[in-house]
Parts: sequence; structure tokens; C-alpha cells
Amino acid sequence: MGAMAQRFRSGLDQIEGDPASREAIVSEATDAFRRHGELFEQLDRARFAPSVA
Repeated sequence: MGAMAQRFRSGLDQIEGDPASREAIVSEATDAFRRHGELFEQLDRARFAPSVA
């Protein structure tokens, strides 16, 4: 794991809150990661799609 990832993980570990709140944060982050992946897939497909004139 790179230094930036370690700092990020350390920061996440410092988040205070009950287990339900922490789970909600993880769930939202996971969903955001998935949506970003979908966005980049769409952009990649659009880049290679034939242009319509």
C-alpha cells in the first residue's frame, strides 16, 4: 500500500461514531466508487463511439 493510501486509511480509522454511522459512511464511499467506475466506462465507450454528424 502506498503512502497516500496509508494516510487515507489512517484518516478513515480516526472517524468517530457508532458502528451504524461508520457503516453508512463505508456504504456511501463504496457506492460512490462504483458510480465513478461506471462514469469512466461510459466516457471510455463515448470516446470510441462513432461520431454522429
